[in-house]
Amino acid sequence: VMVLPLFMRDRALGSITLALTRPGRRYDLRDLELAEEVARRAATAVENARLYEETQHAVRARDDVLAIVSHDLRNPIHTISMAADLLRERLSGDEESARQIDIISRTARRMEHLIRDLLDVARIEAGGVRIQPTEQDPAELVREAVQFQQPQARERSIRLMGEAPEAMPPIRADRERLLQVFQNLIDNALRFTPEGGEVTVR
Repeated sequence: VMVLPLFMRDRALGSITLALTRPGRRYDLRDLELAEEVARRAATAVENARLYEETQHAVRARDDVLAIVSHDLRNPIHTISMAADLLRERLSGDEESARQIDIISRTARRMEHLIRDLLDVARIEAGGVRIQPTEQDPAELVREAVQFQQPQARERSIRLMGEAPEAMPPIRADRERLLQVFQNLIDNALRFTPEGGEVTVR
C-alpha cells in the first residue's frame, strides 16, 4: 500500500491511496516516485478547481453589484437630464447658461453610456466590445473634450486650452469612447500639473 498526501502550499487537501493485490508484487522506489508525481499533479488540479470556483463566485457577485448599481444610477441621471431640459427652456436667452446646461446634458448622456458599458462587462471580457464608428470632426471632438474638463481646470487654477485646425479631414470613430479616452488623458494631465499651470490639447 502507498498513501500519498495531496499538498498545495503547505496545506493538505487530501490523500491518494494505491494498493496492490497481486501476490508477490511489491512497490519499489520508481513506483513511489511516479505516485508522488501523480499526487502532485492531482493536488494542483484540485487547487485549480477550487480557485476557479472562487473566481466564478466573485464574478457572479461583481455582476450582481454592477447590475444593481447601474439600475440605481439611471434614475438620478434621468432626473439631471430632465432638469437640464427644463432649465434650457426657462433660460433660452442666456447664452452662457445655455452653454453650461449643454455641458450638463452631454455629461448625463455620457454617464448613461458608461452605465451601458458596465452592463456589458461580460461582453467586454469575451472580447466583444461594441465599437460604433461614425464620421466625426476632430476639431469639434477636441473642443468638446476641453469644454467638458474646464470646471475641473478652473478648480485648480489651471489654464486648459484646445488647439485644432478647422480644416482637418473628418475621421471615423466611436464618438463616446473617444471622448472617454480624452477625458481620462486630460484628467491625468490636470492631476499632475501644478496649480497655475497650463494644459494644451492639440
